[in-house]
Amino acid sequence: MKKNRRQRLGQACKNIKKRFNESHNYIRTLIVHSACPSARLYKYKATNSHLMMLVGITLSLRPKRVLELGVGYGTSTLSLLEGVYLTEGFLDSVDTEELFRCPDIFKNHWKFHKSDSVRFLKNAKDIKYDLIFIDDLHEEDHVALELKLIEPLIDKSSVILLHDSMPRSVPEYSFNKNFGVASVIHSLPRDKWEFSTIPVCNGLTILRKIV
Repeated sequence: MKKNRRQRLGQACKNIKKRFNESHNYIRTLIVHSACPSARLYKYKATNSHLMMLVGITLSLRPKRVLELGVGYGTSTLSLLEGVYLTEGFLDSVDTEELFRCPDIFKNHWKFHKSDSVRFLKNAKDIKYDLIFIDDLHEEDHVALELKLIEPLIDKSSVILLHDSMPRSVPEYSFNKNFGVASVIHSLPRDKWEFSTIPVCNGLTILRKIV
C-alpha cells in the first residue's frame, strides 16, 4: 500500500517536472516581470507583482477547475494557465473582449468565454470551482452581485482572489465607489467569510467562505 502510494507520488513529481521543462520559458517570463513589476507584459503591468503569487497559489491548491473573471491582455491569465498546466487542471476565462492569445502549450487547459461575468455566472450550472480570480469591473454593486452568484459554485475549500482592493492607496483600503472591491469585502459577514489582503500592487485579497 505504502509502496503504491510512493510510486504514485513519484510519478506525479515526474509529470510536474516534465511539464515544468516544457513551459519553463513562460515561468521565466513570469518571474522576471514579478521581480521587475514596472516592465510591461502584454502592454500591461497592473498585476505584475502578483504573477508568481498566482502561480504559487494555484500550485498549492491544485485546483481541478479555475475561473477568471476579467482577462484583458492576459497577464494574470498566463499565470493561472501555468499553474493549471503544471497540476493538470483547467481554466475558464471570462471577458467581453478577446485580447489574449493563448500559447499552444496551454490550449487543452483553457477555454475563453466571450461574455460579461454576470451573464456567465447566471448560466453556470453544475460546476464547482476550486479557485476564482476576480479582476473585472470594480463597481460595488457589480462585485457584490458577482460574489452572490459565485456562492453556489464554491464550497469551504474554494478560494476567491480579488484584485484592486487597495487601488491608489496601498497599503490602505480604498472605498471609492468606482473601486468597490474593498467596500464589498468589508461588508461581508465575518461569521460567514474570512479574508486577508496582500498590500502590494493595488492589493490582492484572499477570500474564503467558511460556512
